[in-house]
Amino acid sequence: MCMALLANYPFALAPGLGLNAYFAYTVVLTMGYSWQFALFAVFVEGLIFIVLSLTNVREAIFNAIPMQLKKGVSVGIGLFIAFIGLQNAKIVVGGATLVQLFSLEAVPGSSANDVGITVTGGYDINYNNTKYNPIDSKDINVGDVIVGVNGEKIKGINDFVNKISSFNEYVILNIDNGNDKKINICKENGMIKTGLYVKDKTLGSGTLTFIDPKSSYYVALGHPIFDIERKKKVEFEGGAIYDTSVEGIKKGCNGSPGEKITSTRLDNKIGNIIKNDSFGLFGKIIGEFINNKQKYQICPKNNVKLGTAYIYTVIKGVNKEKFLIEITSLHKQDENGQKGIEFEIKDKYLLSVAGGVYSGMSGSPIIQDNKIIGAVTHVKVDNIKQGYGLYASNMYQRLESFTK
Repeated sequence: MCMALLANYPFALAPGLGLNAYFAYTVVLTMGYSWQFALFAVFVEGLIFIVLSLTNVREAIFNAIPMQLKKGVSVGIGLFIAFIGLQNAKIVVGGATLVQLFSLEAVPGSSANDVGITVTGGYDINYNNTKYNPIDSKDINVGDVIVGVNGEKIKGINDFVNKISSFNEYVILNIDNGNDKKINICKENGMIKTGLYVKDKTLGSGTLTFIDPKSSYYVALGHPIFDIERKKKVEFEGGAIYDTSVEGIKKGCNGSPGEKITSTRLDNKIGNIIKNDSFGLFGKIIGEFINNKQKYQICPKNNVKLGTAYIYTVIKGVNKEKFLIEITSLHKQDENGQKGIEFEIKDKYLLSVAGGVYSGMSGSPIIQDNKIIGAVTHVKVDNIKQGYGLYASNMYQRLESFTK
């Protein structure tokens, strides 16, 4: 308030406020210092800045910086913020310096056809010599799921395009919440323009937990796939899982878990998706993928015990490896609970490579006394050496319901 009202330079506090993230995520979470120690360092820093300000040294340093460098710093901060956004959007991925663009040909893990298509944005079209944008006009909203055109059900983008091709000036879109929305359309160079950006696939990477050798049904992930934009579980109508190769692990730290980087050939399909359930993806294996796989018994959850266990997962290529963990706590898990097992990674090699539990480890089987006791489901973000799992017996009971 003093900076805003007396100095009339409220924007001058922006660099100082940016240190909040450094304080919380780097000094406390990553470097491991206590928050009291970090606050004391801030206090000492404040005293030094007061001395520099009272002796005009600070002003002299500021005036000595060339104007070109001052402008360059502003541009650099803007580029840094944009770079963080590109990382979170997965447009910039992989590599030691995180400057590798994502590949449209390397889609990891699983794909599933949603029921309908999701509106992700809008663009301007020429409707009766007037600029029209269905999003700006509030005719439809980002996040709406289009499940039909004029009462006819659609399954994907190609189906959507075929359905609207017979209309001229407008079309009625059926939304999954029961509402109908009318948007204007036009034809340019023989092509229908709707003014909508849409998507029709859910793509991701995870781990297949186990396969029932009798029925060839499988369960994977250990938790459902959610649509972040719509904040709800994705309802699938079809879909497939693919065998992947792990290119590497982006190492994580407390506050920022790591990530598995995979590549997949979409002609290497190993199974179909039947259900996106609270306990993970369920479906049926096709072909010979199930052949020559090691068999384990499912351990009843009442027989799971504290102490030594192992996680089986892939951190490079296609070879499964086992890594030492310790079961630290067991909870009575309700029907839809995903955190019945608490564990901590003890394997030094896995910790050196990944830092702890990482994105893409979900579904990795947990083995104790040569039996499957559970699957990895979540990471403790503030301490990524620790994570959660759900009981394999609960997963198997759910799987049996799909085979009857």
